[in-house]
Amino acid sequence: MRSALNQAELDGLRRTLQEQSARLRAAMRQDRLELAGADGRLPPAFDDGRDEASLDVLRDLDVAEVARRGEELAAIEAALSRLADGTYGLCQDCGESISRERLNAAPDSLRCLGCQSIEERRHARPASL
Repeated sequence: MRSALNQAELDGLRRTLQEQSARLRAAMRQDRLELAGADGRLPPAFDDGRDEASLDVLRDLDVAEVARRGEELAAIEAALSRLADGTYGLCQDCGESISRERLNAAPDSLRCLGCQSIEERRHARPASL
């Protein structure tokens, strides 16, 4: 099956993905600079007399943000690969077209809305009492 998107739509989504990739790469470069102090300390902007435990929490949050950005970048790069090989816009589970609206909202989508709902229910955690 082929995506329901026309070439102009695909080109627009490709540009969006490339712009998102460039922004994330720049943010990740900045993150690396901020996290890579020669003495292992946080940048001076964060070193405002807080206790070491608070600084550890801030470091952990920074590392988590870098990891999140890395995952987001990987998803964008995968979407660009699907654009290159002609599978972009097709649900990885059922093979049907992903709606234009969904791709415009989340250009790195892997699944149609129905399959994504199933996937989220499959991985949902039970509510704690």
